[in-house]
Amino acid sequence: MIKNKKGTYLSFAVMLVVSALLNPAYANRGANPIGSVNATIDGRPYEGKTLEIPSAGTATVEFQSMGSTTLISLQAHDPQAKKAMHNVLSIEMTVTGEGPSAAIVPGAVAWWPNGMRGAFYINEGKEADTRIQITALSLDGGGQVEGHFAATLCRKDSMFAAADPNECIPIEGSFETRLGEAG
Repeated sequence: MIKNKKGTYLSFAVMLVVSALLNPAYANRGANPIGSVNATIDGRPYEGKTLEIPSAGTATVEFQSMGSTTLISLQAHDPQAKKAMHNVLSIEMTVTGEGPSAAIVPGAVAWWPNGMRGAFYINEGKEADTRIQITALSLDGGGQVEGHFAATLCRKDSMFAAADPNECIPIEGSFETRLGEAG
């Protein structure tokens, strides 16, 4: 994905939009799980769900084709979290081609344990440590993606603070989800 600040800010913009969509009113209208992310974050298990929000015509995992490349933005929500935007994991990547042979450029990987108001962890400054492997990818009929990832995430006290290279944690896991095409 995009490795500059502009790409990172795109991740944050997506989080803000989804945050608004996942308020209690939308949750009551039915956010449907369409996939899962299973990971180990700093030695602890994580299980999140990607969601489709039919009443809003959106999903927390989408793709957007741009010429020969496709941007995939995946956001998983912990169904056990007390608030919809707590314990959210996001993964972004740019893909050229389809299926397991697709070329992948990893983008932002971020974990928001306390929502957007607290400190969070992101691979900023550790992009070279980020690995994403796709085992299945289809962009037809809504699409689906499956794969594995690993990264080193460093703490940021706020969106505009620098990532602390001395306070980093490992993350690794897998994802399997349907995709929604970005409008």
